[in-house]
Amino acid sequence: MDQNHLVKTLSLNEFQSAPLLFLEQVNQIGEPLMLLKNGVPFTRILPCEPTQKTLFGMYKGQIEICGDIINPIDVKWDAML
Repeated sequence: MDQNHLVKTLSLNEFQSAPLLFLEQVNQIGEPLMLLKNGVPFTRILPCEPTQKTLFGMYKGQIEICGDIINPIDVKWDAML
């Protein structure tokens, strides 16, 4: 089997011969791998979703700032200390 070829389906026996290699391919390529048992779909291996490392920028494009958020407002608050 060509190791550079994109693997979409694979027999369970082939997967067992080099599982780490195939798992790394799924991770690098980002596409799922379907394992077949006796030619029938047995299980599917999916790549992990990339995670956000910080909260900064997490809501980019989802929040809109309306007005001036830096200068104080003219309304006094009735707040208990």
